[in-house]
Amino acid sequence: MNTCLTQDVQTKVTDIMLGKEKPIEASDADYEKLKHYIFELEDHLTEAQKQSFRLAKRHKELGQALVDFGKAIKDLGSCENAYLQKAFSELGSQAELLSYKQQKQGQYMLMKFEEPLKEYVRIVQEIKTVIADRALAFKQQQELTESVKLKELNL
Repeated sequence: MNTCLTQDVQTKVTDIMLGKEKPIEASDADYEKLKHYIFELEDHLTEAQKQSFRLAKRHKELGQALVDFGKAIKDLGSCENAYLQKAFSELGSQAELLSYKQQKQGQYMLMKFEEPLKEYVRIVQEIKTVIADRALAFKQQQELTESVKLKELNL
């Protein structure tokens, strides 16, 4: 019976060494749950970062459009009588003021929202690197353990 057990172990070790059977990564449920969470978190953070960048960019574009509109309205007013010229000038000034606020809000969003999201994405990518390093170290440890078992069996 002991010989049969030894042959089973030797067969299993040989199969693993030849790559016929891959060793299962030893992990607990908490680790797998965390690993799954990290991969999902990266996807969601990346998407949030992209969308926040797009939103900040749109704010800046809208601000520039308001500047252009304000200048065009002031130019239009210069062709009109005094009353309309004053109204168009005031409208142009308000558009430029609104433009300044819009661009400032876009910059604020970029610095206070998009930049931290970028940093969080980088942190999560570093965590994923640690997870990959852990998996590689475990694989190497398994290979060395199996090699030791095979050498013990050969002895």
